[in-house]
Amino acid sequence: METLKDEYLARWQEHAETETWSEQDEAIRLLTLTGELMEVMFGASKAALSMALLGETVRHGAQGEWTGTNFPKVCASDDWKTIWSTKDGMDDTCHPVFFAELMELNAFSRFGIFPCWSEVDSDGYLTATESLVRHRVEELADVPAWIERVCSRIDQLEALTPAVAVQSGAIDNLLSTRLRARARLKLDMSKPLTVHELAALSDVSVKRLQNAIYAKTDEAPRVDKNGLISPEACEPWLMARDYYPSIWKDIVALYPLVSGWGEQVVLNKSAQSGVAEDYIFIPVANDGSEFTPDLARRMRSNPSADGFTIGAKGDEQVIADYPTALAELHRMDVPRWRRPNPESGNWGIVTGQSWRRVRLSSLIGGDA
Repeated sequence: METLKDEYLARWQEHAETETWSEQDEAIRLLTLTGELMEVMFGASKAALSMALLGETVRHGAQGEWTGTNFPKVCASDDWKTIWSTKDGMDDTCHPVFFAELMELNAFSRFGIFPCWSEVDSDGYLTATESLVRHRVEELADVPAWIERVCSRIDQLEALTPAVAVQSGAIDNLLSTRLRARARLKLDMSKPLTVHELAALSDVSVKRLQNAIYAKTDEAPRVDKNGLISPEACEPWLMARDYYPSIWKDIVALYPLVSGWGEQVVLNKSAQSGVAEDYIFIPVANDGSEFTPDLARRMRSNPSADGFTIGAKGDEQVIADYPTALAELHRMDVPRWRRPNPESGNWGIVTGQSWRRVRLSSLIGGDA
């Protein structure tokens, strides 16, 4: 029996093993711009000294052994640009709050969780007089607000970064994590995504997703007239790419978190994924009628012709079983099928305008 805590810890472990702090590396290296400005305005020697002082301040922060009295001991280097080009967000900084938030944002964007939740079980979590981790856990009672606040800070960094640096890829990881996090949040809040957002969330190039949409592959999403993809249409594409459906809502539902949280909550994987094994997408015509299993025609004069009539007029085919007929409709540029007119009872062709996600077992007759 797998619990919510088991799933969380498995994702937390994978995040810990794959996290590279790339976003933090990009953020810290943006400070190189400070030295370049100093060099233009005050000359090379003042720039070198400024960057040496800034490096120590960044490394120690405003605590402990680093105070203004240490300034005379700092040695400037003429090669400061090379030094700063390799600054490490983890080893060369005092781990500012924003950097910890970037780590949380990365985990959310990829795994739909927050690492700080693992600390609730640690010794001293509740007794510490000042705990940034506990404060963050409390903040995450409102996940959408927290995500937008951190993403807005990345917005600010992007606005302050020269366009040439942005175009050269200087903050690509920051921007990718921001896009992925906002896309996941939109999906979790049942909002449609753009092609760029779905590509980021599924970790494929925009070009690859566009090609799949154009080719109408089995899992390719349908794009509406506004260029958006509904949450339901996103799911087959994401599930085919080892996407981790979010579980943060299940965890937030347990707030306030206490030690041992989630250990007694049995994980319903089909519920938390949003895609159960018997979920399918059926076409819906402009009159609201749907392609359902009860549309099989019974031909008394020719029983061998029994089945579902699909396709455009003059190019129709009869398929005996519902799953095969539905699969053929998915492959059509425009799905069309025959159904009885509700007033006359005559079988006429209707054209699919949209798709609806339904549980197969709930369809009329349940005989698909």
